[in-house]
Amino acid sequence: MTVEKDANVWVVVDVRFRLSEECRGYALWLAHSGRAVNTQKAYQLRLARFLSWCAETGTAWTMLRFHQLAAYKARLERASANGDGLSGKTVNAHLTAVMVFLRYAVAHGFGTDQLRMTVEGGRPGTASLNLAGQWKTAPARLVKAREIKRRPVVLTPTQADRILEAVDRPRDRLLVLLMLRCGLRAGEVLGLRLEDMHMLPDSGHLGCTIPGPHVHVERRSNPNGAWAKSPYERNVPLPADVCEVHAAYMAQRYASLGGNQPNALILSVTAKNPASLGYPGLHRMLAAVGKTTGLPIRAHQFRHTAATGWARAKVDPDVIMGLLGHRSLASTSIYLHPAQEELRRAVEATLPGKDAPQ
Repeated sequence: MTVEKDANVWVVVDVRFRLSEECRGYALWLAHSGRAVNTQKAYQLRLARFLSWCAETGTAWTMLRFHQLAAYKARLERASANGDGLSGKTVNAHLTAVMVFLRYAVAHGFGTDQLRMTVEGGRPGTASLNLAGQWKTAPARLVKAREIKRRPVVLTPTQADRILEAVDRPRDRLLVLLMLRCGLRAGEVLGLRLEDMHMLPDSGHLGCTIPGPHVHVERRSNPNGAWAKSPYERNVPLPADVCEVHAAYMAQRYASLGGNQPNALILSVTAKNPASLGYPGLHRMLAAVGKTTGLPIRAHQFRHTAATGWARAKVDPDVIMGLLGHRSLASTSIYLHPAQEELRRAVEATLPGKDAPQ
């Protein structure tokens, strides 16, 4: 099994920087599993923490038992780098990464029958099936921490306007609007190419039958590490303000670079040898905007804001699914539930003395 040239592959080594066969195989398998580079990195860091705990406690992960996995969960809940317990969501993210590794190990012969039983969720029952004393098994629920469910953090119209006022560069404004108006993820925007932007009313000359200005989003490898989460291609219509900013940005690019245009849509610099903007550059830009506006800004807030706006506008859930690139309504449903202030307004609207709606 090989990886593409110049591709980053994260792998776990021991304290002497030795690479085990199971970790080597797992790293290559993870690289070919369709996960983003940042996801691979996160999984490997969480695996390193688990294997370090195994070494500290003398736990043989190849023979891991259910109660040992529970002990590791308890360790995560009460210990972190600053001495505070991790949140339930973070604990579950660690446990998910560990289980992915353990399932890989079982499937490729690195574990024991005991590990297989733990991974597959079987535990001895209390009654035998026959006189031979064979024990039946019942599914054991995966060790999981309790999560506090929080609604997505969205921007108010006033906050969104303040952010757009603070973003004056055409490139940065286009980047924000693609997330805020079209619901694109940060990795999707950073991975866009010029050929993905169809700006004319009719793109038939490009072999595209979709009418109106729109953007095509698809997963591909990019030099800046940007990655579309969904493996399924989709297209998203572009509103007028996005088209206007795109035109201003392209005019600026051609004035700076002439006909020597890189294929990446979002560039880090407009110099002699411009490169595509990466995640660090995006985060620096948002941090600067946050400092100017006094708002704590995260890239995914723009996507949450777009989806919540569609839901409040009574857009059909299946349409929102299509715009966001979700494959399940369960992923979209977090935007379909009423906000707390909406529940309060509904209750107060029926109090005595309130005027009945006409």
